Formats: sequence, structure tokens, C-alpha cells
Amino acid sequence: MRAPHEARRRPGDRMALANALAAGAAVCLASAALIGSQFLALRGALADDLRVQARIVGNNSAAALMFRDGPAGEETLSGLAASPSVTGAAIFDAGGATLARYQRSNAPQLAPPSPELAAAGHAYHADHLDVAEPIRVNDQQIGFVRIRASLDGLFARLFTYAGLTLGIALCSLGLAWALVARMRRKVRSAEAHLHFMAHVDAVTALPNRHQFNERLGQALLRADRGHGAVALLLLDLDNFKVVNDTLGHDCGDSLLKLVAQRLVQALRGGGLICRIGGDEFAVIVDPAGDGEGPGDEARKILAALAEPFEIESHQLHVSASIGVSLYPRDAPDARTLTRSADSA
Repeated sequence: MRAPHEARRRPGDRMALANALAAGAAVCLASAALIGSQFLALRGALADDLRVQARIVGNNSAAALMFRDGPAGEETLSGLAASPSVTGAAIFDAGGATLARYQRSNAPQLAPPSPELAAAGHAYHADHLDVAEPIRVNDQQIGFVRIRASLDGLFARLFTYAGLTLGIALCSLGLAWALVARMRRKVRSAEAHLHFMAHVDAVTALPNRHQFNERLGQALLRADRGHGAVALLLLDLDNFKVVNDTLGHDCGDSLLKLVAQRLVQALRGGGLICRIGGDEFAVIVDPAGDGEGPGDEARKILAALAEPFEIESHQLHVSASIGVSLYPRDAPDARTLTRSADSA
């Protein structure tokens, strides 16, 4: 019975996997969007910071540029050393001649800003950012300040942010997956318990009437395909109501458990034993012979019940009535077969 039940769960497992992959893709896309927006924010902040620095340098170097005072211009540019991202800077006059330069070790010298850079004010490159700021005196442009900053610090902060974002996203996804997996385990456990309750008798742990009907139908189908026979034995304990009325239902349940145990021992491998209600048991013998085999099973049952049962210091003698019917000799279908066995 477990294989079909497991097969029914496979589509749900595939759906859970698909949902997990979709959730993971959504988390990755959200993380990528956050990282992209953070990159744009960091790059814009760096450009704004460089423009401010370029404007300050331009305002402080206007006099030096007017009087061609190179040392004064270099002294003004030296203040950029406090900005670790700045790798170089230069002050140019209106004709493109250099007044002063500042550069860190191994940094290339800066040329006068191109018309495109002068018009845009800044230009992004793969590893650096250039900013050009005009120097004006009385609304007349007399030169340019050009500053170059490395993007290494920006990428370092971006990678740190990306690591934190992805870490938080993965942790959240892992936590969600763990919660979903835990919920699914509980659901499967509940399903298994319900399946057990639906197919197993709670007192004797034998298959109940529901499973009896299923297994009997399957046995008849196999008999039709193989041109065989199925025997059905219905067993009814005699005077079981007296035990319940005199000793109580707990003793009655104990008696049913002991009867079930003896039936299992007596018919080991000889048929499927089910409790179909009250003190009624059924035995499906599949395949069955010409009628002698089921008769032997009935005699085994009577012999097994002949010994008395010890229950709470009471010695109980139990007898049983057994009816046997054979498919397809005695009945053409499961309902008629059961009715025939009951009548027998």
C-alpha cells in the first residue's frame, strides 16, 4: 500500500522543488537589484564628492592661476592627499597649459580635459572616475581643475555590501526552506497517520474494513487475469457480547488483540487477516485452490482458538463460526462473495 501513496507524493515534491527554485531566483533577482542600486548610489556619491572637492580647489586656485603661481597651486592640490580615492589632479589654464599637478605614486599624469569631459563635468571608466570643474573669475572662465579618483574603494564597499546582502538573502532563504521542510515533514507525518488510521484497525493493528475492501478487489482482479480463484473466510466470535457485558470493553479489546495474534500465528503466510468490525474477522486467501485449501485454513483457525485465553486472571474459552466462499465458483463479484461467506 505504500508505493502508490509515495507515488502520489512525488508531484507535490516536484512542486515544492519548483517553488523553492522560483523563490531562490526571486531572492537572487532582488539581491541583484539591491546591489545594482547600491552601486549607482555609491558611484553618484563619489562623483558628487569629487565635484565638491574640484569646486573648492578651483575657488582656492583662481588667484594662483591668474598670477601663474605654480607653488601656490600645488599647495592647494596637496589638500587632496586626505582623500584616499584621489589618485591625481591638475590645474590647467584656459589654453590647456598646466599650472600645477598632484599625483600619487605610479599614477599617470593628467592631460587637459577633453571637450566631452568639460561639457559633462564627469566621466566614468572601468577603474576610475574623472571630474572636470571650470575655474571662473567674474563669470569669466580662466581654466579647469581635473581630478581623477580610483574606483577600488567603491568596489570594495560594493563587494562588502553585496556579500552582506547575499548572506542575508541566503540565510533568509535557508530559514524559509527549513521552515517549509519542517512543515512538510509534519504534513507527511499527519498524512501517514491518517493513512494508517484509515487502513488499520486501532485495537488489533490488523487491516480494517476499508483496506479489506481494497485488498479483496485487488485479489479478484488478479484472479481474473490469471484465471485463478480467491477464497474468503468470515470469522465471527461466539458470545463475544457476553464478554463485553460481564468483564467490560477493556477486557473485550484485550481478547480481540489476543485473537488477532493467534490468527496471525496460525495463518502465517496463509492469507490476509482483517478485522472488519466488532468481533468479525475476514481472511482473504489469494490464490486459493479448489476449496480444500480454505478448509484447511478454517481448521487452523478453530484449532488456534481452542486454547483458553488468560485475561486479567480470567480464563476465557472462545469459539468461532466460520463461513467460506470461493471466487468465482460461489460468487461473481466481491459483494456477492462477502454475502456468500456471511451466509455460510
